Amino acid sequence: MWPYALVAGLAALLARLPFLTSLPPTWDSVQYTLAVLRYDIELHQPHPPGYFLYVYAGKAIHALGLEPYASLVALSLVAGAVMAAVLVAWAGKLGGPRAALATGALTVLSPLAWHSATTGDTYAVSGMMAALVGWLGWRLLTSHPPGPLSARRRAGQERGSAEGSGGLESPAHAEGRGPARRPVLLQAALAGLALAVAGGMRPTDAAFLFPLWVYCVASRGTRALVVGMVALALGTAAWVVPMLRMTGGLGRYLEISHRLSAGVLGVSPWAEPGRAGQYLGALALAALAVLFVGWVLVPLARGTELTRARWFLILWLAPAGVFFVAVHLGPPGYLMVLAPPLLLLAGVGMGRALASLGWGRGLGLLVVVLALNGMFLKTTVIDGQQAQARHFREIQAACAPYAGPETVVLTTAGRTRVPRADLPFRAAMYLLPECDVFLYPLESTGPIGGMPNEGRGWRSYLRTGPVTVRARWVLVDATLVRYLPPGTQPRLVVSNPEGELWAVEVPRGEVRLESAGVEW
Repeated sequence: MWPYALVAGLAALLARLPFLTSLPPTWDSVQYTLAVLRYDIELHQPHPPGYFLYVYAGKAIHALGLEPYASLVALSLVAGAVMAAVLVAWAGKLGGPRAALATGALTVLSPLAWHSATTGDTYAVSGMMAALVGWLGWRLLTSHPPGPLSARRRAGQERGSAEGSGGLESPAHAEGRGPARRPVLLQAALAGLALAVAGGMRPTDAAFLFPLWVYCVASRGTRALVVGMVALALGTAAWVVPMLRMTGGLGRYLEISHRLSAGVLGVSPWAEPGRAGQYLGALALAALAVLFVGWVLVPLARGTELTRARWFLILWLAPAGVFFVAVHLGPPGYLMVLAPPLLLLAGVGMGRALASLGWGRGLGLLVVVLALNGMFLKTTVIDGQQAQARHFREIQAACAPYAGPETVVLTTAGRTRVPRADLPFRAAMYLLPECDVFLYPLESTGPIGGMPNEGRGWRSYLRTGPVTVRARWVLVDATLVRYLPPGTQPRLVVSNPEGELWAVEVPRGEVRLESAGVEW
């Protein structure tokens, strides 16, 4: 099935290549971009827990000549293609060419997967590593040597070859190859290294995938589990040790991380019960963005080898899902760690539909699903990305007459919505690098704990107030207009869905920033 996988990976690359973003769209993506230039967790370049391998993969691409943000976008593009290839190869093993075709099409046109693969953020890499760890775990789980457990599994495969796969033989039975030939201990070591890499790319994903990994590796016996654990420990140490050295040691790392984690837990459903409903709603929207209409195909996968492995699916889906509802859920991209099992189920389900309906009607159903997914993709993801880039460039152009070393920009954390749009601190820092940009009101720890509150020239700083800055102009966002001294006459510079900025000329050439207001 790997020829199908290579075609799917190439299709993912070529289809998304014209739509890559050119400006970091989120607070976090700016921080990753700054980290490519200078890695410093204390300055949230990137924010804790560090994303060490992700940032250094971006640094390696940057060394080849790409700009920092473009390096991260290139990494996402390749990760999205690898995820598509792995899922197509896996679906082909489960349900033959029909399932491979459907899985490839659904993955390439998945709105969330497309968005993640065209932006410089960790989410496409998250999906890739979840697919790789899942695939390696599945190979361990389903390739037992002859014995009672293997006999039961083979019997189940034979029963399901007709009724569970829509009339298709199970691939292992059809090919006559039986269990995988790779040595068990090598498979366990590869799975351990894959989980270690997942941790270096996005540490929370490793925690989510760890129960699944243990379940699959332990199924091959104690020796395989020991080998897998050693590989996991060595692979993790390979990136944890240099990261801790760069941060100032374990104690310093834990101190910096605690600031952010305390802030995150402070807005979790445990602290604010009303957020549980918000997280459930956000989770539902993100899940919709994975498949859109393709969700109707998931129930068709019932009875296949994959759905009969209930504990495998539960351990693949439940840890992250529970965390997102009970503790923390950010942008929809968080759900990319859950996208591989969902896309795989939908693809296998569509493969069964193609087998039972025939190529004519089955392809008609697939075309309808893909057409509706494509419409959603165009109107929500592609158009949205292009509009955001247009608005960012409009902000840059409108502020150009004011931008300079004697211009102060006051911004917030960017939590309000249009028509009074705040330009987030990190976005302002990236778009207006010539200016002194402050997160205001100025606090020593920031609103979510330990984040920088000053930036200039793509460099971050932690500052305590009050601060006096030489200034000719002050640009303030919509929310902060009220902090201006009485009698000032701000003029509107730009207003669009990404930010509203007002300019005030400084009569005496300096500005004093305090938590209570602005003086000049």
